[in-house]
Amino acid sequence: MKTQKPAEVELGTLSLSQRYQSFHDGTIFEIGENHKVSKVMVSPTGIRYYKISGTTHWVTDHQVCNVNINNVPTRRTVKIYSA
Repeated sequence: MKTQKPAEVELGTLSLSQRYQSFHDGTIFEIGENHKVSKVMVSPTGIRYYKISGTTHWVTDHQVCNVNINNVPTRRTVKIYSA
């Protein structure tokens, strides 16, 4: 029985503010290139990670600008108190 991989849903677009190079497979994305986003993940510290559609690569808030995605979770501020 074969199971089909679900198609990626495009959530929006982003452009890169820094050059991205993968040391795993050598993929390079240049500054200012527009890419489609298929997934968004938010870390517990509030940093967002974006999966570039059609690839296995994820970029962070620090590498992107001009993010145009619907229903993106907002950043959370976490206060840490010491005793």
